[in-house]
Amino acid sequence: MVSGLPRKPQSSVASTSPAVSKEAGGDEEASKLAILGTEADLLRDALRLHIMSRLVELETLGLLPLIRLGYDFGAEMTTSTDKLRFLGTLETVISTRPREQNLFTLGLLFYTMQKMNTYRPGLVRRCLGQIRRKLHLTINYPQTDQSAWLSSSLAALANLAVGGPLSEHFSSSL
Repeated sequence: MVSGLPRKPQSSVASTSPAVSKEAGGDEEASKLAILGTEADLLRDALRLHIMSRLVELETLGLLPLIRLGYDFGAEMTTSTDKLRFLGTLETVISTRPREQNLFTLGLLFYTMQKMNTYRPGLVRRCLGQIRRKLHLTINYPQTDQSAWLSSSLAALANLAVGGPLSEHFSSSL
């Protein structure tokens, strides 16, 4: 819910109080919006800290909710240690739940890693294993058409490598 609100720069949030912005702008709505933005920033930070303190418990979640948490809060993780800890937990969940892996989770995982500006070789290897499995299905069972899945996942992997946007490709392939 708060991920849609833009984060305020720390300097402007700390230096401007709601009373000052009300007097300066004369607009009560702008003052309320500034307060709402500050509260959203505080809520976002509190949620991120809570998530990072409960990483072991997050392994009981499904793969998709965990990837979604990374999508929502991944860019907000400030230290690379937090990012690596989160991606390590994600790698554990992926290795224990192979049936939950599909094209959507694969694409969302690549997009999440791209948004976090991190690269975890173990996660990419596991996704390459899924691509290899689909290729094996195509070779051994030609009646199963896996071409759309393969092209979409390879495009997602290529976009992760170059840092390009994934949204245009996945909206047309799903």
